[in-house]
Amino acid sequence: TAARRGERERRVMAHDARTGRRLVAPLTTAAALGFASNCALGIRASRRPLGHRSRWLHHALYISTAALTAVAAIAAFATGHRAGIPLAAAGAPLALIPRIPARSPRHPLIAAACAPGFVAALLLTRPERPTRR
Repeated sequence: TAARRGERERRVMAHDARTGRRLVAPLTTAAALGFASNCALGIRASRRPLGHRSRWLHHALYISTAALTAVAAIAAFATGHRAGIPLAAAGAPLALIPRIPARSPRHPLIAAACAPGFVAALLLTRPERPTRR
């Protein structure tokens, strides 16, 4: 009975790991889409001032992007997915952005520093194609 219980626990843990690995791709995609849309809104803001609603949308997109990036990175590290490192690399500049004034020339540079991490994470979460013989 103890052997059966141990085997059942191993199967449950393996199932949880597979489920967690399946969550990494959609979380990464959502974080990258949030980042891209926030960059687009930020570029628009640099061209002409945003209204009150757009400014709050920019802040809300930042918060959701940062949260999704953190959750995707945690899920990737917890399941041993390769996308964890690039997601963490994208998360570091994301953590710095609120400390940089929006009109500073460093603000868009630090925001752009997130892009390679998101691109690498998206490439690592692509489904593998079967090889042709």
